[in-house]
Amino acid sequence: MKSNKRFAVIAATGIAAALVAAAGCEREPEQPAPAGTTERAAENAADSMERAAEKTGRALENAAERTGDALADARRSAAEAARTSLDSVEDKLEQLEDRAEAASDPLKGEINAAVESMRTRWNDLKARAQRMQEAGEENWEQLRDDFRRSMDELKNDVDAAVERWRNPG
Repeated sequence: MKSNKRFAVIAATGIAAALVAAAGCEREPEQPAPAGTTERAAENAADSMERAAEKTGRALENAAERTGDALADARRSAAEAARTSLDSVEDKLEQLEDRAEAASDPLKGEINAAVESMRTRWNDLKARAQRMQEAGEENWEQLRDDFRRSMDELKNDVDAAVERWRNPG
């Protein structure tokens, strides 16, 4: 029974194909494009692509300028923050040096040793702030983050020393 059904489907398909062919279903021959149309279309496409490339180039330049401006602003801001932090720490180190002069001999040596250690770290941070300003885009952020971390540690140590030797005896 299944083979009869299959045969009927195949036969119907063949008959339908023959009817379509017999009905005169033929393709019309392609008409050639008018002279110059293809060249004009190619020129228009080339002009459109050139304008798009110019727009893309300008957009990329503008984006680069904005990125450069933002980076320059961030660098200026970080440099100003570094100078402010360095100045603040230096003032506190000078306060500690003044306190050491007023302290008794054993305490004077202890304060001076702490100040000397912190002054060495301060000098290192001052040099790192300069390198940070001169750094390229690739490693600037890493230098900035390292500077901030080290500066925070130094500030905490200086503040603790100021508090510890508020009234040296």
